[in-house]
Amino acid sequence: MYCNIVAMVSAGPRPFPGDLVEHLRAASVLGRRLEADPRGAYEAAARELRVDPSVLRRRVAALGAWLGEPLFAGRGVGLGPTRTGRATIETAVRVLADLERLALGAGAMRARVAIGCTGTITRELLPEALGAVARAHPNAELSVRRTGTTEALGLLAAGDLDVAVVRGSRPPVGVVATRILPDRLWLAAPKGALVARKARVTARALAAERIVSYGAESFTRARVMRALGPLGATIAIEVDGRAAALGFVQRGLGIAFVSRIPGKPQTLAGIAWRDVDALFAPASFWLAWRRDRPPSAATKLLCDALTDRARAIV
Repeated sequence: MYCNIVAMVSAGPRPFPGDLVEHLRAASVLGRRLEADPRGAYEAAARELRVDPSVLRRRVAALGAWLGEPLFAGRGVGLGPTRTGRATIETAVRVLADLERLALGAGAMRARVAIGCTGTITRELLPEALGAVARAHPNAELSVRRTGTTEALGLLAAGDLDVAVVRGSRPPVGVVATRILPDRLWLAAPKGALVARKARVTARALAAERIVSYGAESFTRARVMRALGPLGATIAIEVDGRAAALGFVQRGLGIAFVSRIPGKPQTLAGIAWRDVDALFAPASFWLAWRRDRPPSAATKLLCDALTDRARAIV
């Protein structure tokens, strides 16, 4: 199919009536969206392409007419690619990847997509989003750095990252930033602890407990202590990461605060979870990139996939 399209473009008695690259991109994006979830696939693909759904439909129909067979058939959840549609999507992915490599220069063989983010995003949003990038840009060099907010912004400024997901009450300064979803705080307490059994948890009650928390650079630690520090709270046990903190909680050695995207944390033996987000200053996760370095096509796809996944959760 790839050879057929190339031959038709170069020699072809039937030149394509329009921008073939943009039409192939439309087929590729729609095919990926249908694979992920047929419901609302046209609308989601149109948002990603930044066109009206009617424009997307015309592009797909025009490409099918040029090839002599519709690319997609069916309705609703039954909508999917035809045999020609599947071949066209495979071809489109290869053509677009080749064009991206060409745009990067003859010596550049792989596009880079480097992201820095917290463990929360790494666990809960990133795998599906990176999968979308890998399918659409099979030659892209994917790199993930698990970083806190301060480190991520430093790496972004240095050019070591293409995009970062950071946390804050306000958008980070000096970069382009888009809010993707709220950062909620949950209390992890031993099941026998008083704060786990009370009908209503107060900040003063939390401040009186032994607190297990993270290093000095932790955004979650700073957010908690801004509210509880003036009430006399101190960090009793400092750990490196969520797993270690929850290990201490399971042994009844203190309480911990866990950052979460919306949704209840997983059930763990010996731990009672309480949503305490309302007791602390609101915070959000932000997508950020440098003003002088707009995202590449592959990085933009990653950003769009993260945003779509976050929108589905919220």
